[in-house]
Amino acid sequence: MKRSTLVAAAVLFLLAGYAYWLEHDGGRDEGRETVFDVEMDAIARVEITRDGEDGVVIEREEGTWRVVSPIDAAADASEVELVLENLATMELERAIPIEAGTDRGAFGIETPRLEVRFFTADGAEHGLRFGKDTLTPANQYVERIDDATVLVVASVLSNNLAKTAWDLRDKAIFNLRENVPAKHISVRRPDDRLVLEHEGEHWIVTTPPRARANRFDVTGFVSRFRRAEMVDIAAETAEDLSEYGLASPRLILRIELDEGEPIVLEVGNKNVLDYFARTPSRPQVFLLEAGLVELLEQDARELWSTMLFDAAAYEVTQFQINARRVEQAITDAGDVWREAGTELDKKTVAELLSKITAIEATAIRPEALPFEPITTITLWTETAEEEIKVGKENDDTVIAQRRGDAVTLVLDLETWRAIEALLKLEPL
Repeated sequence: MKRSTLVAAAVLFLLAGYAYWLEHDGGRDEGRETVFDVEMDAIARVEITRDGEDGVVIEREEGTWRVVSPIDAAADASEVELVLENLATMELERAIPIEAGTDRGAFGIETPRLEVRFFTADGAEHGLRFGKDTLTPANQYVERIDDATVLVVASVLSNNLAKTAWDLRDKAIFNLRENVPAKHISVRRPDDRLVLEHEGEHWIVTTPPRARANRFDVTGFVSRFRRAEMVDIAAETAEDLSEYGLASPRLILRIELDEGEPIVLEVGNKNVLDYFARTPSRPQVFLLEAGLVELLEQDARELWSTMLFDAAAYEVTQFQINARRVEQAITDAGDVWREAGTELDKKTVAELLSKITAIEATAIRPEALPFEPITTITLWTETAEEEIKVGKENDDTVIAQRRGDAVTLVLDLETWRAIEALLKLEPL
C-alpha cells in the first residue's frame, strides 16, 4: 500500500475518532435535559419549513388546531399532538463544544434540512434548525434559533416534525360521533338502488326481495364510512364538477342517523386507482379509496344474512318450539329452564340453543317458496323476538323462512337432523 494512502487513512481515522469523542464525551452532561423548557399546552403556533420550501403553519384557535398556511383547514388532532409532544419532550443527547474558527458547514446547519419555530401563548419564540446526521445516523446535529451551540438529538425527531400541510390537515370526510346509531342506508346506483332499514333490533335489506341483513356486515359498512378519510385533494374548490363526474354523480350514499345530519357522499369518475368524490358539507373535491366504492357497488344479496337467528344463545330468555314454550327462571340455585312449570335438563337446553343460534344456511333462494312447515321456532331476548319456520322441499332438502323475509334459506340436512334430536327436550 502506498505511503500516501496510509497517511490519508490515518487522518480519516483520527478525524472520525475526534468526532466520536465530541459526540460521546466532549460536552456530555451528567443528567439528560430537554432542549426546550416548555409544556405542550403552552404552544400556540408552529411553523415548519422543509428544505427551504414554503412553510406549513398551524395555530391553536379557541382550543382547536387549524392549518392556516399554505391552506386553511381543520388540523388532524393526533398529528398535531405528535408535533407538540416531540417539541415539549425533545431530549438533548449532548452539546458539542465548537472552537472559534470551526467550519459550521460541516454540521449542515447553515442550510438546514428542516427548521421548526414555535410560539407560546405569552409570545415567546423558540425553534430549531436540523442539519446533518452524526457519524452514528441515529442522531442528528441541530441548533436552537437563539443559540449558536451545536446540539445532538435523536434523528427520529426530525422525521416526526417534518410534516407537510397534507400530513397535518384533518383528512376525515365526516365529522361524526361514533356512538350515534344509523337507522337508514340508501345507495343510488346507475341501474338500481340499495336500501337497508333498521327495524327493531335487525337490519333489513328492503331492496327486493326483502331479506334480513347480516348485522355485522352492515355495522362494518357504516363504520367504514364514519371513519372514511380522503386519499388526496383533487381541488380545494371546484366550479365545474362535470370534469370529475360529479355534476351528475354515479353513486350517492345517504346514511340517516338517529341524531344529527345524515352522511351524504357523492362519487364520480375513476382517477387511476381512486375515485373523485365530494360531500355537500364541504367545498373540496377529493379522492376516495376504491375499496369504499366497491362497498357501494356490491350486490344486495351479499348483505343477506345466512344465519337463522340474530340472537346469540346467551341472550335468549325464552323460546317456543311449535306449541312448547320454555322460559328461563332465576332461582337461588341459579338459572333454570322450565316448560309449564317442569324443569328441563339445563345442559340439553344450552346445547339446543347453541346449535340453533349457530346454524347457517348453505344457500339463499331469492323467493319465498311455498311449503308446509314441520317446525316453528321462536326465540325471545330482552329486546327482540325472532321466528323461523322449517320444512322440507323434498326428502333431501330442508328449507326455512324467517318471519318477514321474502327469501328462502336452504339448510344442511345432517345439521338439521342433529337439531331435531335435541328438540324433544325431555324433562329431568
